Amino acid sequence: MGVLTHGSAVAMPWLDDVPSVLESWLGGQAGAGAVADVIFGAVNPSGKLAETFPKRLEDTPAYLNFPGEAGESIYGERIFVGYRYYDTMQIEPLFPFGHGLSYTTFNYGDMTVSQAHISDSDTLTVSATISNTGKMAGKEVVQLYVSDPQSSLQRPLKELKGFNKISLEPGESKQVNFSLAARDFSFYDPRQSRWIAESGEFEIGIGASSADIRLNQTIRLSSTQELNYAIDEYTFFRELWEDANTKPLLIEYMPEWIGTQTAEGKPLEEADIHAYLLDQPLIKFPYFTAGEVSKQQIAELIARCKRMTYRP
Repeated sequence: MGVLTHGSAVAMPWLDDVPSVLESWLGGQAGAGAVADVIFGAVNPSGKLAETFPKRLEDTPAYLNFPGEAGESIYGERIFVGYRYYDTMQIEPLFPFGHGLSYTTFNYGDMTVSQAHISDSDTLTVSATISNTGKMAGKEVVQLYVSDPQSSLQRPLKELKGFNKISLEPGESKQVNFSLAARDFSFYDPRQSRWIAESGEFEIGIGASSADIRLNQTIRLSSTQELNYAIDEYTFFRELWEDANTKPLLIEYMPEWIGTQTAEGKPLEEADIHAYLLDQPLIKFPYFTAGEVSKQQIAELIARCKRMTYRP
């Protein structure tokens, strides 16, 4: 067995040469006795990693930005720190966030949600039954993650929203419960300067680590928030074209140009606009439309959109 005593993730080029690894962190003056208790089975180890152990320094989200240069370090990873980054980039770590083994085994089952359809004013209760299927008493850290597969802003593939540590005797089962509110489904929108819980489907996963999700349920959330459109001349055409509220305004201001993108006999609403043009800012469309819409009209279009409200 390899025993580690340190304060953060380390490289382990020798990992394949040992049957197991005991992470003792910084145990202080009583650390040696605690390590001995674990090695000889007097205590069942039950901790889980609160960080990701990468295989290489080059795999870390801050590798290109830290320590920086010219006295400046860029916080380039943004919200994609730890497991959020490794999941999104599909990089397999050495040990994932939340990972930890034990001298016993645990079974996960009977996941339930209190409602399959909620609003942003409801509280959702999520439950699961955890069983000790081994021969030794132990503790398990049960983790709950939420995924938003169709967010309007970029989000991690999943986000930890709760955990519960339970103690189980051999053969014993316990139910664990989690409560989720609107904030657990929300992201912060800097354009709106507020937290937004969008309508749509969310996936809820319960597991033993960020890479070991054992149970899944899908729920649907309906937002009751009323928001004003936060757009400007640098907003992409796509954002307005794919919104049922603002699409008619684009057709109103540039019908001839949209007509050139529409198959014969089809209404303008069914125009097949090239992805390159959809991903251009509004400020460019006086040029793309050869003057059909002016800069002043783009400003007027934006002002009209800002007076409109929508539910996310």
